Formats: sequence, structure tokens, C-alpha cells
Amino acid sequence: MNKPDVIKGKTWQAQKFDGGYIVNINNGEKIISSLEDFILSEKIGSAEITGIGATNEATLGFFNFKKEEFSEQTFSEQMEIASAIGNASYKNEELYIHMHVTLVRDNYSSYAGHLVEATIHGVAEFYVRTNPFKVYKSNEVDKNMWVYNFEKTEI
Repeated sequence: MNKPDVIKGKTWQAQKFDGGYIVNINNGEKIISSLEDFILSEKIGSAEITGIGATNEATLGFFNFKKEEFSEQTFSEQMEIASAIGNASYKNEELYIHMHVTLVRDNYSSYAGHLVEATIHGVAEFYVRTNPFKVYKSNEVDKNMWVYNFEKTEI
């Protein structure tokens, strides 16, 4: 069996497999910005992203529909990334990674929400499952929500 080539970026390493990639993000690096760099370097049009790992600083967001406000809060402590799930698409021609995460604290309580950004503390392992098309999001129907715009999808 042949060993696949390792693809390397400044903050990540990856291996391609049939249907996607396995990606490690280096200790001390940022999750979202590293995944953006990886996806752009590999010219990925859209993808499903899942991952686990550890962080010592994470900024989470929450959209309050009643107030129509997006709030953010940063947590600075050692936490396990119990689950990270999201997708990669494009908003106004710019790559957009939409990811939610559950972070577990040392007392086994957790934080969860939209992942704005997090710094890796130790390890981060992600699967990036690619699609054979480029997906766009727009907020033309509801100005508060970015949803898939299938009329713009490029196959």
C-alpha cells in the first residue's frame, strides 16, 4: 500500500483521502484561520468539517433572535473540544466557515456555541469532507440569517 503525501501549510498538516482530508492544526495556532488557510490552499469549494482536540482560549458566539443580536464571549482556561461540527461555503465570494463547538471544562461542565475562534492547546484533529461543487450563502431573504443560495451553486 502506498503512503499518501503529506500536505503542509504554515499552521497545519493534512493527508488527502477519497472524499476529503484529515487535518492536524499545530499547537498554539487558531482553528478557524488555519482551516481557512487549508481550504483556500486546496481550492475546496464546499465541505463538511468535524473535529476534536483541546484549547486554552475560545471565543464563542450566540445569536439572540429576539434582540436580533450576535454576542460573543471568550473563555480562557484548559478545555477539551468534545465536538466541533460545521461547514465551509462562500458569502459574497469570501470563504466562510460556519462551525459550532462543545467545550468541556475540568469540572465536566461545558460551553457550547458558534465558534468564532479558538487557540489549540495540544492537539486538534479535523476531517474535512469535500463536495464536488461550490456552495454560496446569502442573506437576501432574511437579513439576519445567511442561508444556502442554491441558485448560485457552481457544479
